[in-house]
Amino acid sequence: MFGYILQETSESYKKHILTIDGVSIDQEKACVYEHDGVLEARIYSVDLYEKIISLCSEELLHLFSEFRFDYPFSWESGFESFSIEDITVTRTDENIFKFIFGFGFIIGNWKQLWSMPEHGEEFISVLNYKCLTGYEWERWYDEHILGGFAVSFKIKNPSLPIQTELEEILSVLEQIHEKTITNLTLKAQSNAVVVKFNFPDEVKVACEQYLLYFVQFLHDIGIEATAELKEQAESILFSVIPKNKEEALENIKIALGIYLRLPTNPTLNTLTFPEHNIEVQRLVANIYHL
Repeated sequence: MFGYILQETSESYKKHILTIDGVSIDQEKACVYEHDGVLEARIYSVDLYEKIISLCSEELLHLFSEFRFDYPFSWESGFESFSIEDITVTRTDENIFKFIFGFGFIIGNWKQLWSMPEHGEEFISVLNYKCLTGYEWERWYDEHILGGFAVSFKIKNPSLPIQTELEEILSVLEQIHEKTITNLTLKAQSNAVVVKFNFPDEVKVACEQYLLYFVQFLHDIGIEATAELKEQAESILFSVIPKNKEEALENIKIALGIYLRLPTNPTLNTLTFPEHNIEVQRLVANIYHL
């Protein structure tokens, strides 16, 4: 059980040490603030994360008005420029329990084709569009969102372990995060054909190689383009960008549709091609190889 020990006091200052089952926690790992008689706990150690989420919010907030702890995991898609920085469990004056998720940007690591404010606005837009039955949410951020922002959800059952509802909300936020990246990628590559794939692990490498060979296929039919594969959670985002901006994207879409159907063409192995047609011979060889 979490508690605290009054360590130092004066007319204007009170210093507390957080405890677990009566044992003091190092102040580099946790601390307790007091404002007008209200206690707020801060946890900086990921070691305490599992301990915290195993408790119910009623138990956790028995002595404190809020409990804030670092979120020790990154997005599954490996997107490191924007993440959940901390999670707060809090209780309002109306005795309503809430989760507050704080989101932040890593400015020095930002290498996206869109800005951080655009990312934040798109995330909020997707969150607003998604149907979140049973949850209430709010948002706060500065004018440019560069300082990050927060989203809150009402805790439906404060008597259950925090982990029960927390994991459900984290799953929803992960989906919103993935959708945000997809939307922004499509907007940033408005001059590109972007397709999402889900490949089984046993054929993933071969499928990715076949997709990348599509650039050569386009070259052989007179279209110059570049291609990019980007992993997104369990999916692959395949982007084809024509070098000539005047090139009709519809032509590339048609070519990609034909190209993707070639390996399943039952007549492919019965067709004969002129030996001098290097392009066709190379294509067939790749299909058989991959």
